[in-house]
Amino acid sequence: MGAWGLLDFSIKLSCDVALVFLAVSFRFLVSLFLLSIWSPLELRSVGMMLDTVRNGVGVLLELVRRVFSVIRMTESCSNASRSSSSSLNSSFHDDTEDDKTIAAILAEEESSKVDGKLSKRLSHLDSIPHTPRVIEKIPDVSEASLDHERLSERLVTYDLEEMQIEGDGNCQFRALADQLFRNPDHHKVVRKEVIKQLKHERKLYEGYVPMKYRSYLKKMKKSGEWGDHVTLQAAADRFAAKINLVTSFKETSYVEIVPNGKTPTKELWLSFWSEVHYNSLYERGDVPAQKPRKKYWLF
Repeated sequence: MGAWGLLDFSIKLSCDVALVFLAVSFRFLVSLFLLSIWSPLELRSVGMMLDTVRNGVGVLLELVRRVFSVIRMTESCSNASRSSSSSLNSSFHDDTEDDKTIAAILAEEESSKVDGKLSKRLSHLDSIPHTPRVIEKIPDVSEASLDHERLSERLVTYDLEEMQIEGDGNCQFRALADQLFRNPDHHKVVRKEVIKQLKHERKLYEGYVPMKYRSYLKKMKKSGEWGDHVTLQAAADRFAAKINLVTSFKETSYVEIVPNGKTPTKELWLSFWSEVHYNSLYERGDVPAQKPRKKYWLF
């Protein structure tokens, strides 16, 4: 029992005992005194008056109990309000810290501001219109092998080289982090910002998701969940970036993803081994040195 509960119980018990004692004692003494001089009718009137006094005292004590109850409830609500306010402030603080982190990284990494050199050199590539979509079908081993061979040939043709990104389910976000911040390890920040974009601009993306949108967001928040072309569009919108995909598609080798209603301030280059893996792209010979990464795919 808390302090307020103990206080309330003590007050109630004390009031009840005092009320009973007062009523019995007072009525007994007065009755003894008046019995010899007043008629039965007069004694009955006195008894009614004493009952009225007792009831009044009872009402007063009940009001005291109610006051303490209100005080206790007020303090409880105040604590709950402080807890809720603390939670909201914590959430706001986290978002602010994320924005500061991104701003600091972009400020330090001037190389993230792509000068468009690759776009100028590969301006002859024709892009098909991009339609955001989720992953619908994973290719079998034979199909995936042919796709990888096709992609490798295209990279040689375009004189491009891949930074090999770890295949742990976060490859899309790691590749984006490398292009944005020159550090694949910032993939958690990228994923968080993409989820924030998907939440805040639901109307832009909901129509491309063939499942309950809330379930899609819950799934996509998890580290290791594969990104899709909906998350790529959200990344383009969030970071005001044009994302250039060199793909393994049979129909086309190149897809442009541009931000909705914004002029791109950056260009990001990724290779896309269809529904299997993303890598970060550079001109041949420009790939930064990196530590060896594990591969988890089975092809």
